[in-house]
Amino acid sequence: MLNLGSGGERGPYLVTQTGVAPNDSLAKERMFVLRPDGRWVDFNAYACQGKPEAMDEVVFSTTAEVMETFAKLFKAIRDGRIQTLEE
Repeated sequence: MLNLGSGGERGPYLVTQTGVAPNDSLAKERMFVLRPDGRWVDFNAYACQGKPEAMDEVVFSTTAEVMETFAKLFKAIRDGRIQTLEE
């Protein structure tokens, strides 16, 4: 979890993880970011857009929001719903 705040500010936060996408036939390691909706997405899909506002979709305002999303993600894994968090 990266604090993107400047000058001692808290937040926004970016949650990252490196790994290989499940369907990647080349098994190329990439950086993924966790969106607030609970989906892991390729960071480059947002970074290469050239629009800073695109990053708004992948940041969390508070650490509490991050922890809530983690809790939902872990519950989805326990329930066998690894790809989505649909309630």
